Amino acid sequence: MKVLKPEENPRAKLSEMFEGIQYKLIDLPDSVYIGKVDKFLVNDQNMILGDFYQSAQVMVLDAEGNYKVSIKHLGGGPGEYIEINDVSLNPENNTIDILSPNKIIRFDMEGRFIEEFFLPLRVYKFLSLGENEFLFYVPSNMAKELVDDQFSDYSLLKWNLEEITPIFEDRVNNDNIPFFAERDVLKVVDGEILFSMTFCDTIYSLKDLEYKKAFALDFGNKKYPLEDFEKYGVDNILNDPAYRENYAYHRPNIHYDGRRLVTSYRYEGVKKTMIYDQLKDTIYAGVFFENDIDLGLPYLAIKGLYNNKIFTLHQPEEFLNHFNGLSDRNQKVDDNFLRIVDDISEQTAIVMGVYNLK
Repeated sequence: MKVLKPEENPRAKLSEMFEGIQYKLIDLPDSVYIGKVDKFLVNDQNMILGDFYQSAQVMVLDAEGNYKVSIKHLGGGPGEYIEINDVSLNPENNTIDILSPNKIIRFDMEGRFIEEFFLPLRVYKFLSLGENEFLFYVPSNMAKELVDDQFSDYSLLKWNLEEITPIFEDRVNNDNIPFFAERDVLKVVDGEILFSMTFCDTIYSLKDLEYKKAFALDFGNKKYPLEDFEKYGVDNILNDPAYRENYAYHRPNIHYDGRRLVTSYRYEGVKKTMIYDQLKDTIYAGVFFENDIDLGLPYLAIKGLYNNKIFTLHQPEEFLNHFNGLSDRNQKVDDNFLRIVDDISEQTAIVMGVYNLK
């Protein structure tokens, strides 16, 4: 187990981590709308954006970030869903697998429906491991009536369309832990699977679906006392800012490339980012970083990590508001960030940041 102490360094410079930053405007047709991006997936050919809760769609971009197609099929028939819980890229046949409450629906990269598989149990998040092999995540605080008793002690389950195999016992098993919407709690890179849960300070690594190693976040005496949920009540704790500011807890936003590990945590009531570089054995953590590369944003809203690049996604208003806060003198210099701000139009739905790692 590797112990990581995400101690904030407000003087950390982006140039310590990145060689440069490029920006890409994602312009959409008038008939297409996307809200908050809950999941971002990328490979050599495509980028996948999943908006689960606002527009209930999965959007496909090409490798350059240009819009291709949207998958939005609400309903109860073949190829349709009542809601989206998760989306995964199938590594074996390069398809988009969408998890809904009762089935997995498979589409090609052009948005065409291929097939669907009805689920044997209620699943919250998942990974497509092969053509017909899936890894399921079932939270410990999921409603008991939705979980089969024989699987109630496990967080991870493997399904091959014929049988369910328990993989990983629950490490956070407390009925009083509140439910938080989780997004990037599972990640697979070259057969290595990383997994964690909200309030679980450990990120587990599995190889061949067996536990191999772990990364433990050490918050010292600031670690969230889970027993207080039972002692004081969930609502009393969650609605008390003074209480929350005294503690830290892991709120997974896991991204991984075999060398660098990214996740998020909350400390003093604020969301913070941690990047751990295993090669350098260096941790970068905090809310803000000194942007000494361009005049752009001083924080990292990380959505993806792939091919030595970190991807961030922003509403155009974030860039425009930051630009308006710059001095008149800075607004007139030749700068990568300023050039992309000039190009923002009414068609721009998202601004993508591509940070080239050293």
